[in-house]
Amino acid sequence: MDLQKVEIIGVKGIPIIEEGDDLASLIVEAVERMGLNLRDGDILVISQIVVSKSEGRVKELEEYKPSRFAEEVAKRSGKDPRHVEAILQSSKRIVRMRNGLIICEAVGGHICANAGVDLSNAGIGRVALPPEDPDFSARRIRKRIKELAGVDVAVIISDTHGRPLRRGSINVAIGCSGLKPILDRRGERDLYGRTLRSKIICVADELASAAELVIGQADEGVPVAIIRGYKFERGEEPASTIPRGERVARFLGVRGMTYSSRIIVGKILETILKLTAEKVEVDSREIAEHCLISESMVSEVLDKFNLRNRIGFEQRIKVALEAIRLGVDGERISRYLDWREFEGLAAEAFEEIGYEVYGDLRFKHGGRRHQIDLLAYNGILMLLVDCKHWRKPPSPSEEKRMIVEQERRLIDLRDALRNLWRGSGELKEITLIPAILTIYEPRKKLLRGHMFISVGKLMGALEYLEKSYYELRSEVVEVPRDLGLSELVKPLKRLNR
Repeated sequence: MDLQKVEIIGVKGIPIIEEGDDLASLIVEAVERMGLNLRDGDILVISQIVVSKSEGRVKELEEYKPSRFAEEVAKRSGKDPRHVEAILQSSKRIVRMRNGLIICEAVGGHICANAGVDLSNAGIGRVALPPEDPDFSARRIRKRIKELAGVDVAVIISDTHGRPLRRGSINVAIGCSGLKPILDRRGERDLYGRTLRSKIICVADELASAAELVIGQADEGVPVAIIRGYKFERGEEPASTIPRGERVARFLGVRGMTYSSRIIVGKILETILKLTAEKVEVDSREIAEHCLISESMVSEVLDKFNLRNRIGFEQRIKVALEAIRLGVDGERISRYLDWREFEGLAAEAFEEIGYEVYGDLRFKHGGRRHQIDLLAYNGILMLLVDCKHWRKPPSPSEEKRMIVEQERRLIDLRDALRNLWRGSGELKEITLIPAILTIYEPRKKLLRGHMFISVGKLMGALEYLEKSYYELRSEVVEVPRDLGLSELVKPLKRLNR
């Protein structure tokens, strides 16, 4: 009988790690003292703390001089101001503070408590910072182990993170090398033949969490585990691709990434959009006067978002997207944008969550010419997005006309794609879904199966769409399995001639 079996082996006998230690060599030696040998295909899960120690990332708290902001945060969180200063220096931004917790976006992009800056197992009066580049650390350790032991293993660097809306912490992957951290099973069939549409598995996190069962969190003294027998897909995609980005903020009860003063920062960004609607340069004093905020804080925001120079098309879209993340009303922000910037904002939002985007597609079918403002494609769903840069909601008759136009585009695009790709080798099913993107808050989110989305709530709407698309107006078409959006679009463009 072919039994599927996975072993998790804790590596004991690794000494207290000091700066400059050859961690890979210490692991190989400890494994050999246990009477074992590393094998090709093994997965090494290594606790972040020993990597940080070997890389000199453990610091004395006395090295940190708290800023006034750190002291204020320390009062609110009940933490040592020096610890808070270390957290701030290791953060891109503060997401939220509550009940002594400081949730940050760490430099590597992970959303976690204290930006991964930890006091436990660092020593009295010391603080452990996460590795500067955990993916690079994983690659270096993997390469060194191959030199020493002659085997090709995968390496995961793990750290303890909390989970939104669930009690208890688990280990997750913050760095990896030698395996693909994400297993995408979309397009496969389940036991009943149904096509999987949203099945994406983070195997790197699953492996890190499994290894924690032998690594532990307290005084176990087991900083490394071997996972043996799991058949993984090899690759060099970094763990930095795992975080979902800004959509995580919805689980935290906020509309976007924030500083503790997110309202102030959002107001500054909104003012920048307002002032640069007619000119391309910003002045911190002028912004401060409009916002009634200190010029020093305005200068800090300008530096953070690299807005010291001329503010062009791409920078304005960046500012608008960041302002919406910070909780500024999307309808108000969009009023400072022209129609091109509005479509650019939508494209940026789609791309940020993994969609390919093609703008201003024009094609002809059945004697009718069509223009689609945006096509957004994730390999399973293709959204036909009609961007309405209108200042107020349409009348019921206008809404009806919009739906009729979208229906024609949907049917003609379906037929055009079927004609193009029928009999073209290995095909897969994708679902075409029409959507209407607006500045204003629509009266109804769903009308005759057509989805109306406010730009300020775009990311939340997309998550709903990906899970509940079967409730929406849609059409299924077969296209070549390995083609991206741009390759699908090229022949569509020829239909316009």
